[in-house]
Amino acid sequence: MKKIRRLIVSFGSVVLLMANCTVRSDSSLERGDQLKAVYLFNFTKYISWPDSSFESKSEKISICVDAPAVFREFLGEIINNKRVGEAQQLLEVVSLDVAVDCELIYLVKRDNKLPRTLNNSVIVTDSGDNYFPETEIKFYILDKKLRFEIDLDKFKKKNITVSSELLKLAKIK
Repeated sequence: MKKIRRLIVSFGSVVLLMANCTVRSDSSLERGDQLKAVYLFNFTKYISWPDSSFESKSEKISICVDAPAVFREFLGEIINNKRVGEAQQLLEVVSLDVAVDCELIYLVKRDNKLPRTLNNSVIVTDSGDNYFPETEIKFYILDKKLRFEIDLDKFKKKNITVSSELLKLAKIK
């Protein structure tokens, strides 16, 4: 019961995080995109990559995104100096254009260039067509609320562990 409360509090902090984060850009970020950024941050708390997935155990988890700069800035402010996982790895946001290795990849557009190493990357796509067949997590809208779907079989194939706490919030494919 404590774990469920902790998870609800973690995802419930979305509103507080968004209220405390100010985007340093002339253009504003839509509320739906703000929620997606917070979800991406929270996904890193409940996903475990195998130690063997990286050439050398990195001190960072890279979240690579193909979204506009304002989205990357907002996500960067959310994860600023935060650490996750048992190894307390530091999070970083990287533009997909310059990314080499990524643990979490967020794809918005169809015409994206993916990093060479995808074997142990978790791919998250935006709502709409599931245009990338290797997607593990897909955002969608249901009853005017942002939700996400997890393809558990694809996680298992990559030997990446998803917390049961996260699975309780997701639609399982």
